[in-house]
Amino acid sequence: MHRKQGDFVSLSLFDPEGAVRLERELPVQGGACATLSRVIALVLERYFLRPDEPAPAEEQSTKPTDSAPPSVTPAPAPETRVVPEPDVKPPPAPTPATPSAAFLPEPARYRLNAAFSATNAWLAPSLGLERRLSGPAWLGFSAGFDVTERHASAFQGSASVRRMPLSLSATRELTQGSGMTTLAGLELLGVLERAHVEGLAQPSTAFRIVPGLGVHFATRFFPRSAVQPFADFRVAWLFRAAAPAFQVGTQEVLIPPSLVLGLTVGIGIPF
Repeated sequence: MHRKQGDFVSLSLFDPEGAVRLERELPVQGGACATLSRVIALVLERYFLRPDEPAPAEEQSTKPTDSAPPSVTPAPAPETRVVPEPDVKPPPAPTPATPSAAFLPEPARYRLNAAFSATNAWLAPSLGLERRLSGPAWLGFSAGFDVTERHASAFQGSASVRRMPLSLSATRELTQGSGMTTLAGLELLGVLERAHVEGLAQPSTAFRIVPGLGVHFATRFFPRSAVQPFADFRVAWLFRAAAPAFQVGTQEVLIPPSLVLGLTVGIGIPF
């Protein structure tokens, strides 16, 4: 067909009942027949792909040109990928803390002792300090003061003595329990004595240290508490020959016992 606007080709598509399904006017602007046939094929292809939708705007305004029309490649259908579910393992159950690591307190390194000793040689309150060396081993030092004064006759006068027992001990825990702990150890004794003579023309005062060696057996109660009562049985031998004698004139007085037996009771405070 020929119009003032230019030549064009009319394209009509009918269904089997004769109804018009598609009408297009395709302008011809000096294009070759091969180009026009490609445009017609593109319009029909788009219609049969989507017959219920109107033709795209680019189809209505498609004009053949001297250059070859762009090739239209149908978009490939999206690939359906099946993503496997990740193998998710449940987290491991938390390991319960052992009672020794979570609830038991750290063993005390020091222990302060306040005690009272009753022996055949002195009645003495004392203070002591112990330090844990390693595991069940302890090293301790204690000092007491005799509250009694022992007297002896010396010619026409009298002599008295007071004792201050000093102890350096090494102790080991034998058994351990929540209610009671037993211990045993050795101790090195040094009994400081102060003698005073009265009733003579010239009163005098003298000092000496009597060395000794002893063993002791102790029981501590409630070893995990803040205050720990204890009882300690001691046996010691004093080396009288290693200490100078107290003499008034030619008479020796205030001779210390060679064997000391006694019981110590008190409380310990660990820290």
